[in-house]
Amino acid sequence: MFNFLQIVNYTEKNFNEDTYFVSNDFAFVIDGASAITNKDNSNYIVHSFVNNFKKNLSKELFNKEISIVKALELALENTLNSKLKDEYTFNDVSAAISIVRFIDDYCEVYTLGDCSVLLELDNTIKTFKSKDIELLDKKVIDKMKNISIKENISILESRKHDIVINHLKNNRLLKNKENGYWILDTTGIGIKNGFYTRIEKDEVKGFLICSDGFSQVYDTLNIYSDLNKLFLDLKIFSINKVLFTILEKQNNDKLLNEFPRFFKTDDITAVYIGGMNESLRI
Repeated sequence: MFNFLQIVNYTEKNFNEDTYFVSNDFAFVIDGASAITNKDNSNYIVHSFVNNFKKNLSKELFNKEISIVKALELALENTLNSKLKDEYTFNDVSAAISIVRFIDDYCEVYTLGDCSVLLELDNTIKTFKSKDIELLDKKVIDKMKNISIKENISILESRKHDIVINHLKNNRLLKNKENGYWILDTTGIGIKNGFYTRIEKDEVKGFLICSDGFSQVYDTLNIYSDLNKLFLDLKIFSINKVLFTILEKQNNDKLLNEFPRFFKTDDITAVYIGGMNESLRI
């Protein structure tokens, strides 16, 4: 079904907290996160959660008789039937997820949290991403910038400021609340509050699913202002070329001053599939 498939899954941590899955009929990306105050083994616990969830979700999504929401609920139930259930809860594990699934004549899109889906349609790129986390993050980053100016310190240093840490903790208290943001966690509350739509399959020429570490290429680092150009480059060049460009920008801005953000380099994951509804190219 897919003529072009490219994947990137990069981390600078001991364990990658992003993961992905691709089949002939669906693909998804998961971006995990732990509590603001990390425990000693939280990086491994998040890695374990997202990969166990991936294994269970991939099984459920093959069943075209059930909805994406039902597949997510069953996958979470099976993931929590684990000896690590208490660790997942203690570490306040959560995750963003975006899914593209093809059933009959339709392309289904589901997003929860700040993972993105970009669909390549005729002469346009349509983006699907929850804005709730983005708006909360923007307020924190604005606060970091103000502290940086007032105290004459870098954005990186301002990230460690008590005011910023407390703001991030307060944002976390808004998890899965109407006035906050929706996300996947061990309660499963967020699942039914994800965004869902479907589009005629024949309209879709290709798609990109990515974590917020990859979406920085167009929403933070100003590498691509034209998403059509991004898709063209993904089709012509290796996705690793895009990754290297992201890393170069980030490594040249280690103090986060030019492109304010929370980390120099977050986990970076993307699945690009193109050439749909075209003759197979060999």
